[in-house]
Amino acid sequence: EYPNTLSGTFISRPNRFIALVDLGGRTETVHVPNTGRCAELFLPGTRVSLCRAVNLQRKTAYSLIAVRKGQRWINIDSQVPNAVVAEALLIARPWQGFRADQCARIVLSTIDAVRIAGDRPSRRVCQFKRK
Repeated sequence: EYPNTLSGTFISRPNRFIALVDLGGRTETVHVPNTGRCAELFLPGTRVSLCRAVNLQRKTAYSLIAVRKGQRWINIDSQVPNAVVAEALLIARPWQGFRADQCARIVLSTIDAVRIAGDRPSRRVCQFKRK
């Protein structure tokens, strides 16, 4: 869940880190937390959702977090999938002896989890791959 969100209209993406968004007639430079091209999403005139930055010292006041595609909002914040999976693992604890809070990393389509024996990680690592 994102605090302090507002909607705008996508104008352009000058580079992979920023986008220009129309906020009620004012053009705002915003941070894009996804360096992928996302050309099918970033089309001029597309509705976007922004989140106000917590750090007031940042160069941009907002981050672009979602893009409207048809009837759906698509989250483009590249850090969210890792957080969602980690939270789900913490809740579900699907593997005996594995603790999600001790996950080594979640990379692309692979999840690496370290097996915990008591308080010490064992050498056994479990890797889950999406097919």
